[in-house]
Amino acid sequence: MPNDDRAYVPWVIVGGGRAGQAIAQLGLKVGADVRALWNRSPIPNIEHIPTFSGELFEIGDLLGGSVVWITVADDAIESVAREVATYLKPADIVLHCSGSLTCDVLRSASVVGPVASLHPLLSISDPKTAVDRFSECAWTVEGDFPALAFAKWMLGRIGVEPHEIQSDAKVMYHASAVTAAGLLDALMDAAFTMSEVAGFSREQAKEMLIPLAESTLHNLKSQSTAEALTGPSARNDKATINAHLAALESHPEELGIYRVLTNRAERIASDLDD
Repeated sequence: MPNDDRAYVPWVIVGGGRAGQAIAQLGLKVGADVRALWNRSPIPNIEHIPTFSGELFEIGDLLGGSVVWITVADDAIESVAREVATYLKPADIVLHCSGSLTCDVLRSASVVGPVASLHPLLSISDPKTAVDRFSECAWTVEGDFPALAFAKWMLGRIGVEPHEIQSDAKVMYHASAVTAAGLLDALMDAAFTMSEVAGFSREQAKEMLIPLAESTLHNLKSQSTAEALTGPSARNDKATINAHLAALESHPEELGIYRVLTNRAERIASDLDD
């Protein structure tokens, strides 16, 4: 695809959830011709994005000579891609945004043109704000050369140089991303619960603990995990740890989380001593 033509190739985005809405906004931001954001059901509160909803066969009116983004849930990518493949031309680029699946899922769905996967390392809870942060987060890509070339060009428009990833590494990579994002959220939920047991409201717990967590993340930007480690594990303060374990006995789920992470923290602390 000639460089001069890339901005004029229409985009069709299949899947109107948070990821699809964010990709549509990204397309508008880079000057792409976002022809439609398609969803099986009407998408509420969509402004400034062309939309097209209805039976899937009607999407054939939009496809052909396009860049097609499939932004549905991971377990639906193959089946949706198989339906979409009927309408595609051989030169059409097809992309998905799954962090764990490779572009092979598109091949399995009989997509014959260039394919790739692009994954932003960003928690997308609000599509309207996510698009402004796309230029600040890391992206990983893998796939065919023509599709990769398009992906790199598109991300270059927002100042991002993506990381290429081997297809057999995607699942472990995605597990690391989930641990750093969704499971971090779950960890903070456990911390908020402990604080509530101590007598604070949920809002008070968030006001106190989120800045504390942010200070740790700030330290990790310039320090190793061993150097950034604080608390009783870093001090080898067994008495305090045992007191925490005793206090958590009546809260088994939080106790399990605390025990597992304390064991990990103690191993991290021992790395600094070696």
